[in-house]
Amino acid sequence: MLGRCLPLHCHSRINALAEKLHRQYRNVFDDVKTLERLGLVEKDEESRYFVPWDEIDATSGWRREGSM
Repeated sequence: MLGRCLPLHCHSRINALAEKLHRQYRNVFDDVKTLERLGLVEKDEESRYFVPWDEIDATSGWRREGSM
């Protein structure tokens, strides 16, 4: 959901994202900080967040229990 509201190179503040998403500030703050720690969003000099990627390719080595 945040990915659609924080498009590529569009810089936004957390409170603007929370308003756009109709979510509480604290929940959006927690989500954005998690994405920042993972390197999926970055913060500019004016403390606005943006997605620096055109696309993300994610793979996982995890398997569901009982699947092969």
